[in-house]
Amino acid sequence: MAKRQKDAVVEAVISVLGDSFVGGTTIVKDIITPEQKSEIKELVFNGIVSGEIGYGKDLEDTKEIKRYANGVVDNHVRRAKELNAGTVYKPSKEGTKRDPQLKELNKLLNSGQFPEDGEQYAAIVSHIETRTNQLASERAAKRSGSPAPVDADMLPAHLQNLVSNTSPEETTGTEA
Repeated sequence: MAKRQKDAVVEAVISVLGDSFVGGTTIVKDIITPEQKSEIKELVFNGIVSGEIGYGKDLEDTKEIKRYANGVVDNHVRRAKELNAGTVYKPSKEGTKRDPQLKELNKLLNSGQFPEDGEQYAAIVSHIETRTNQLASERAAKRSGSPAPVDADMLPAHLQNLVSNTSPEETTGTEA
């Protein structure tokens, strides 16, 4: 019977890291070198090709197996408790979905309706860049805990006056 993929990755990590791996205390992703990771990936790849490690697909396409083995190693180095000092993996993001406005803007841009050197094409590209920057700013603000700055240009005209982009001194007419 073929070995489970997770078990194979754990064994390969222990084999490659040798004495630098101490079960229950070592966090592999923090100490592993790119060369060691490549060696582990190669061991897992060879194990899949030889049938020692479970795969469940056709073994003819070695290019696909190589990609798969790389993903398996990356996944288990990141997630396996055995390789992370017993720590349970928690994803850093909770399944973020793509912004619907950005998605539609990209569809419009790629529709082929507008020549790349045209004014409308440039306007769509500009809007995509603005929206991308706005989303990045919102993500950064969430991480820092401070409120995201409001881009008045993204608001309807009748609400733009609610956003103050000036310092308090400028709005009161006094100077510091």
